[in-house]
Amino acid sequence: MNKKIALYGLPLLAYLVIFFPLFYTNFLYMDDAHVLWHNEKGDNFNIWLVHGRFLSAPLMEIGFTSIHTINAVIIFRIISVLGWIPTICLFIKLLGQWVRFNGLDSRLVLISGVFLACNLSLAIYNGWGGSCFEVFLSFICGLLSGHLFFSQLKKRSSYLSVPIPTQLLILVLGVASLFIYQVGIGAFLLPFFLHFISKKFEKPDRILIAGVIAYLVITVVYYLLFRLTIYVYGIGADPRTTLNLNVLNKVSFFFSIPVAQAFSFNFLFSLHSIISQVFYILAIAVWVLYSLIAYRGQAIPKKLLYVVIVFLLLMLIYLPVLASKDNFSAYRSMLNLNLAAFFLLINMVLEWLKSDRAKTRFVIAAMLVFEVTGFYNFRINFLNPLVKEYEVLRKDIEQRYTTEITKVYFLRPPEDLFYKEFGIHYYRDEFGEPSTFKDWVPEPLVKQIIYEITGNKDIARKTEIVQFTEQEPFDKQVAQKEQHTMAIDMAAIFNAK
Repeated sequence: MNKKIALYGLPLLAYLVIFFPLFYTNFLYMDDAHVLWHNEKGDNFNIWLVHGRFLSAPLMEIGFTSIHTINAVIIFRIISVLGWIPTICLFIKLLGQWVRFNGLDSRLVLISGVFLACNLSLAIYNGWGGSCFEVFLSFICGLLSGHLFFSQLKKRSSYLSVPIPTQLLILVLGVASLFIYQVGIGAFLLPFFLHFISKKFEKPDRILIAGVIAYLVITVVYYLLFRLTIYVYGIGADPRTTLNLNVLNKVSFFFSIPVAQAFSFNFLFSLHSIISQVFYILAIAVWVLYSLIAYRGQAIPKKLLYVVIVFLLLMLIYLPVLASKDNFSAYRSMLNLNLAAFFLLINMVLEWLKSDRAKTRFVIAAMLVFEVTGFYNFRINFLNPLVKEYEVLRKDIEQRYTTEITKVYFLRPPEDLFYKEFGIHYYRDEFGEPSTFKDWVPEPLVKQIIYEITGNKDIARKTEIVQFTEQEPFDKQVAQKEQHTMAIDMAAIFNAK
């Protein structure tokens, strides 16, 4: 398991098996419809700028002003898929160093590499390529920033001994991570988190304290620079970037959905599932009990303090989401929190299993489970239903649309549209949910398809899209049989045999 061909090859093989269809599959997912239709110069730059992603803004501006068709969005998905290949390799290489620094089981490196390759967050980053293709760059910057500082602290007596150019590089990489996609900065704390959990029941040392302080300094510098960019460009920030300093509210939120998702490994978490509810509670309970029962020579107060600090570190890793106004834990925000919780639980299992044979068997079995669940999560819960949704909508419009049509009545589907055919439930706003369920999708999506049919964007712009959410008012409107109109019942065409 320490051989490079297995250490790097197995995670990459698992990764490509899951995501290979993105090299040739066409569809359009949620926000991608909006940014593709509104791809005039300046529009997409401002969208990302007001969300605090100053470095993503030019990427989106250049990318979407250079394409004009739905098929071309595949380019962004391919960039994302290819971008995560060196990212996974970098993660494995750096994790190997952290594991050696802290005297942890080397099997943790391989199993973590496979877990990352099959992760729920990567399914969203790659599948939602038009809006998330740059996330791997944010993760790399956060990872390198934290690793550089951690390795410097390991070599030197204090952070003051770190050369100024290196400190500036650490700061630049951290701020860049935030300006690309805020959630990537959580990777900064991963080496420090591993360092702490390897020092069972010891008080936070200079390395951990320095790491946390540096992380907070980077975050504050980013926020000040973000406010400055908003001021310089003379535009208002998106309300979602507003800070929420209600600590109790955020703690309550964190210990509801984010913690539940983080401790569910690679399984989709559902509030409506008893299994989901029991699984994460059981996983946390087992870890807490193990921490309290194992190492009997340690005092109980030390063990309790250890548990508290672990959860405080998990909150810090998730800080970009906790600090914002919204209380919404999308899977695209969960990657680093997932990895930290994974380190915690897998390290516990590897400590608990005594024989090398048992540990190796566990790692092999776990990797197979991650591959199967990763494949199912992406192919069945995400990709296949969305591809059919796009195909049936496109085919319906191509068959019935004429240039005489000036108005389209669109009945949005129910949120559980995919359940009847695919037997899948929807999770958050990412897995198993139809794109056309969202109110901001039908208009740009239908207009984009009309534009591609006619080759004339002015005709598409002038076409009015009237949305409905209920069957009865939609049917009444259609029954009037107005001239130059077209009616689309999304659920009906999706379920038609």
